[in-house]
Amino acid sequence: MTSLAQENHPHKPAAPLDVHISDRYSRQILFRGIGTEGQARLARSQVAIVGCGATGSALAALLGRAGVGTLRIIDRDYVEPSNLQRQSLFDEQDASESLPKAIAAARKIAAFNSQIVVEPKVDDVVPANIEALLEGMEIILDGTDNFETRYLINDFAVKNSLPWIYSAAVGSYAATMNVLPGETACLACIFPDSPRGIVDTCETSGILNSAVNLVASIAATETLKLLVGDETHGTERSDGIKAPHLPKTLRKTLLSFDLWTNEHAEITAAKPRPNCRTCGNRDFIHLAGKGRPESAPARRALAAKAWSSSSSLLSGLTGPPRCGTATGVAA
Repeated sequence: MTSLAQENHPHKPAAPLDVHISDRYSRQILFRGIGTEGQARLARSQVAIVGCGATGSALAALLGRAGVGTLRIIDRDYVEPSNLQRQSLFDEQDASESLPKAIAAARKIAAFNSQIVVEPKVDDVVPANIEALLEGMEIILDGTDNFETRYLINDFAVKNSLPWIYSAAVGSYAATMNVLPGETACLACIFPDSPRGIVDTCETSGILNSAVNLVASIAATETLKLLVGDETHGTERSDGIKAPHLPKTLRKTLLSFDLWTNEHAEITAAKPRPNCRTCGNRDFIHLAGKGRPESAPARRALAAKAWSSSSSLLSGLTGPPRCGTATGVAA
């Protein structure tokens, strides 16, 4: 039996096919917005995906294939049959084994891109561990299904000046917004308080996989823009590397679509809201743990139970498990 601690280490797939980087990413490199330099930047990048359900798994698949050097996937949950309609990285075997989503995602990504590093974390993001779970990451992506965790991510990102991308999908509706601390509105600027009353969820209103894939595609593309930056401008860093500027094409709105009714809307998020609790007054109440529900420990216990039931699947591993290698790709 493997220990629960092994969830926090990437694992190495068996004998991957050696595919040269220039061949693997040749069509992406041809795209003028990325090019050779941009692809090299992607290989050096480190991105965290919080939540690996429908949106998170789609984000992980897209960015893994795009060659983002390190993906840290954080999710406390396990795969079940109702996930398979929309959670693209998982299959029937994952569901029958109740495999932790972070582990299942890491295995799938390793099968199609062994040149990147995937760090699965079977955990619940809470104030006590968010700093450790997100340490060293350049961008945080939202694959969660609740505002409680999103406000926590927003607090952490604003406090540490880290860009993050909000994404949500339910029914036929999808929404996303880039948060660039110090430059754009943060989540609390747009939504000062959590939604009240009855809130639509996938369990109550269902979900179209097309809505998930739409919002994930938009968020993944915005992530590539942030990571690649503007190759024609930039500032010299202390280590001599020219850091790219934010591209002019980066979206600064809250963008929403309803695929069933063909309606869409945009709300400007170009500037922080004056006197915003989070980015204006820097009052990080969610990071301080105020108002969190008592059910969080129970949810973590459920995640631990799910992991324990499937941990024997990794019993054949020797040494710290790794998913993918950095050879020729990640710095």
